[in-house]
Formats: sequence, C-alpha cells, structure tokens
Amino acid sequence: MRGVYRFMVEAAANARPFESPDFDAGDLRELLAKYSKAVSSGNLEYVEAMLFGQAVALQALFARLTEYGMRIPGTPNFESFKRLALKA
Repeated sequence: MRGVYRFMVEAAANARPFESPDFDAGDLRELLAKYSKAVSSGNLEYVEAMLFGQAVALQALFARLTEYGMRIPGTPNFESFKRLALKA
C-alpha cells in the first residue's frame, strides 16, 4: 500500500501546475485512491481509457507535426518537425 500512496502523492504533485481556482488536492487524493483500489481489484477501465486518450493525443500530435514538416521540405525545419513527429 505504501507504493500506492507514493504514486498518489506524485500524481497530485504533477497535477498542481494545471490547477484551476477550484482545484482541491483532497478531492484529487480521494479520486486517485478510488482508481488505485479499482486497479488493484482488476478493474482496468480507467487505465484503458487514459491510455487510449494518450494514444489519440499522440496520434494527433504526430499527424500535425508531419503535416507541418511536409509543408516546408528542404529546410532545416523539415527535419526538426519530422524528428518531433517520430518522437511523438
């Protein structure tokens, strides 16, 4: 359980830069505890949804960077955009 608590603290710390005026660290801690228990009991629904969302975001980033790179072939930016796209 100690590892789960550390995960929750790290997740909350990473979320702090995105705080809104109505951000409540206690609510976030409770939500993370709820999802941690769900994952521990075998329910991966939240994890699957999160990973799917990240895959969609990375695909969009890849497509956009590739598109920008293709607009300006033969320039130093072409290689930069392509490298960024492939990293995404």
